[in-house]
Amino acid sequence: MTPRADNLLWAPNSEPQTRFLASTDFEVLYGGAAGGGKTQALVIGALGLNTWVDEHGRVRHAIEHPRYEALLLRKFETDLDEVVRLCEEYYLKLVPGAKHKKGEKKFVFPSGATIEYGGLSKAGSEERYKSRSFQYVGWDELTEHETGTAYEYLISRVRPGNGMPNDFPCYIRATTNPDGPGQVWVKGWFRIEDEGYSVASFESGRATVAGKEYIFRRQFIRARASDNPDLTDEYTARFVLMSSQKAKALRDGWWGAPNIPGAIFREQFVRIAEEGRIGRVPYVSGYPVNTFWDLGLNDKQAIWFHYRFGREDRFVNFFQDSHKPLSFYVDKIRRLGEEHGYTFGRHYLPHDASHQRQGSHDTRSVQEMLEDLGLYPTEVVPRIGSITDGIELSRQALDVVWFDRDNCKVGTDMLKLYRFKFDPKQNTTLRHPLHNEASNAADAFRQYAQGYFEPGAPYGSSGGQVGERTPLGLVAKPSRRARDEVQEHAPWIV
Repeated sequence: MTPRADNLLWAPNSEPQTRFLASTDFEVLYGGAAGGGKTQALVIGALGLNTWVDEHGRVRHAIEHPRYEALLLRKFETDLDEVVRLCEEYYLKLVPGAKHKKGEKKFVFPSGATIEYGGLSKAGSEERYKSRSFQYVGWDELTEHETGTAYEYLISRVRPGNGMPNDFPCYIRATTNPDGPGQVWVKGWFRIEDEGYSVASFESGRATVAGKEYIFRRQFIRARASDNPDLTDEYTARFVLMSSQKAKALRDGWWGAPNIPGAIFREQFVRIAEEGRIGRVPYVSGYPVNTFWDLGLNDKQAIWFHYRFGREDRFVNFFQDSHKPLSFYVDKIRRLGEEHGYTFGRHYLPHDASHQRQGSHDTRSVQEMLEDLGLYPTEVVPRIGSITDGIELSRQALDVVWFDRDNCKVGTDMLKLYRFKFDPKQNTTLRHPLHNEASNAADAFRQYAQGYFEPGAPYGSSGGQVGERTPLGLVAKPSRRARDEVQEHAPWIV
């Protein structure tokens, strides 16, 4: 870290800021606590402290190249005030002759280099940059973006411009607090654990083009309020006024519970994290594994895998896919059963699975089609009075279940994203769930909350007796040997 001195116009305030600015990885996220100096570092980074060698062999800063272009983004343009203020404060001081062209939303430097800023609030708005090239794209508050669509698209815009050396260094940089509607995808993209520790540089991809291999790297740098020496003790003390989860996120950079407006299961996942109910959940052989389905044939189709062990309801797997025939899902279940040694119990389907398909040459119901493919015994979960009642049952169920950290990660991520419709103008949550990429996993979990009953109750319409061999496994009570094996797994969460 550069030592502070009275005559310095700017210096990094912490070791994390220094690492963020010095990294040569293609993508770096500087995220975590509020007040750590993240946006400040993003703005300074856009000056192009990365270097290049000109035609005379001189080492130059990127901002000195006449064709250098950088882009600073926030989801809502109205939230760019702090970014623009910092740009004015530093650019106009650090680079004599720099000008702010407010009407064009950009800063222009004596070399001809430019740094633009803008918002991406509308779906598809990233495509306005489709004919552009940037050597630095900086995202402020990345988790404001619900999906990674815009982020991934703009990767294609990060390249040297015309007249620039082919090896001119190009980077993507981002900052964020550990909340927001896009927390789940950002967390996965940068491999961030709940505790929010820094993630060392890792290989994110490689490709060989024209005989040359290119390797790309990505890393996450943790920000904490304590990193910033300019913050007062009183500021740090104020975190006691917040909820414990909010304080952990904004003071310590904890990523355990996304703060998504209208998130339906937020409180449940806070408790799940606190109680350690996401971890390694082993399957104990001989115990019947049930599946719970959502039938989104023209959408994502989601399936949870569950078994009851004593008084514990354990979810050991999840998968989803879209636009596939039913045979694909039956084969997938069979393969997972073989891979993990599952003995299958019942397969729970939503209420409409028993409906005959009208106007089709094949009028069989989905339930009948699945049984003809070898999936049985099946159980159709009766329709509940209202979606609100189903959501409440799901909340109650989430207070007692356990999830395998790795095999259920996609599913639990989707449950965290499941939310009510939200009106940002009125800042209010509406009464109906938003249909988004999380809906299918949540609806499949709701079949468990609505339809699962204690072991030992009679099977439903499709039959299935204890000890009966089916194409997908054995429906059976656990053997004495299996019950003895259980003792070797306690405590089972590792």
